[in-house]
Amino acid sequence: MPRLHPLLPLLAGLATGLGAFSLQAEPPPGQDIVFADPVLVALEEVGAPTSDAVTFDAGIDYRLWADAADGQALFQRLRLTSALAFGDFEAVFDLDALAGRLAGDPYAALPAHLDAGATPYAGVATGGPTFFDPRQFYAGWRTPVGQLRLGLQASQWGMGLIANDGSIANEQLFGQSYGGDRSFRALFATAPLRPLSDGHLAQNIYFVLGTDVVYRDENANYAMGDRAYQALSSLFFRDEQTTVGAYAAYRSQDDRSGDGLDVLAVDAHAERTWYDEDANWTYRLGAEIAYLSGSTSRALAPDGQDLNVRGMGLAGEFELRHRRAEIGLNLLSGYASGDSNTADETVNRFRFDPNYKVGLVLFEHYLPAISRASFVRATDPEKSGQPPKGVDALIETGAVTNAYYFNPQLQYGDPQHFLAGVGVLWARAAVPVFDPYASSVAGGSLRGPRGRQAASDELGWELNAALRYRYRPIEGLVLEAKAEYGIFFPGAAFEDELGNADAAQNLVRARLALSW
Repeated sequence: MPRLHPLLPLLAGLATGLGAFSLQAEPPPGQDIVFADPVLVALEEVGAPTSDAVTFDAGIDYRLWADAADGQALFQRLRLTSALAFGDFEAVFDLDALAGRLAGDPYAALPAHLDAGATPYAGVATGGPTFFDPRQFYAGWRTPVGQLRLGLQASQWGMGLIANDGSIANEQLFGQSYGGDRSFRALFATAPLRPLSDGHLAQNIYFVLGTDVVYRDENANYAMGDRAYQALSSLFFRDEQTTVGAYAAYRSQDDRSGDGLDVLAVDAHAERTWYDEDANWTYRLGAEIAYLSGSTSRALAPDGQDLNVRGMGLAGEFELRHRRAEIGLNLLSGYASGDSNTADETVNRFRFDPNYKVGLVLFEHYLPAISRASFVRATDPEKSGQPPKGVDALIETGAVTNAYYFNPQLQYGDPQHFLAGVGVLWARAAVPVFDPYASSVAGGSLRGPRGRQAASDELGWELNAALRYRYRPIEGLVLEAKAEYGIFFPGAAFEDELGNADAAQNLVRARLALSW
């Protein structure tokens, strides 16, 4: 059997904890402003007079939802947020509680160390890891030269391609977030040119430096024994409409299994929001590109040495909306590198953060099911004997990987009240999708996961629809009902040995939510 590279989860928790969306200088009437991360808010106030007043903010978000695909299940999540501020000091505590599966069991068995934390596998009644799951618990101090934070902090960079905090604010109409990347972090953020010039550029350039012990992301779980340490830095420009910046982060990780990972991640992000003169048209354009380079001992090269890690991913988003007509167009596209050569010394596969949602069925449900079936065949002792090291990482956990995709969406309605949308997802694999066991039996010729004689890169296409209604009975309270439907039509990559296409796969989701 050829050696199997681990399909490395994309490193997350590498970011600076800064928000993803541009501030909007003059939003149309009735449109909410997406504010910057508190680090930026504090930086903008450096040097301003402080207040001795004590302020306390708290919030609750409760969700109850049901999924029906191959199986049916009922889930819930309670998210509590709080923030205390006094003068130059702040304290933040956020918590997910009673989160997970209430009934049903729609997911196939998954090795515990592969749980990316973005899917509600655990049952609420079992008191699993999401029964009481801290998200943030940190203290902040605004000094004359910048903002210092220390404690457990959520990680978000750019559009959330590789570091995604799973926040509600970053959700789009299709899909929903769960979990999120978090680290025990010491972080310092400053506006280094502000004392030197009153110019617009100098006033809006920020520099961030930090160090992490990763608490939870799709690549590490501190509570389960993984130890991941990071050093990170970021430099970016941000004003009311534009964000442009980059960061670099180095991670050294020791897995609970004794394997290791040493990787450098670099990421560049740009985003801009603007309006026409009458504030009827809103435009938003964003792009993010990331590259990984390093090594891992999770699987070995043919010469017995550690594998090299190389991977690249990019995503683009364009949003166009007419306020009065209540019509919007969203275009999402992206690329994640893949790996089809299992006999060399480099793994090239790249995974997005699983909380960066694209479609409803292909990446989140269908590919995980297909990959688990391949894993079972590859580890069946009657077929393959001793499975190679790293074969368990064949299992996909819901992230975009090994793919080009294009996802146009059309929306109608008011995002603050009733909103409806339809979307089409087309996807092609970066390299052909293959089954490791069948390819080994065929003498190394790549075979499809359902038996196709020659592995194909045609993933297929998907149709999605969603309805969402929000009602505000009193100020600060939002009640929400949401329904989603997705149907995926598998492409040639998933044909059987006779060339027959796999059956269409469906997902139905219904959700009730309360936010205050």
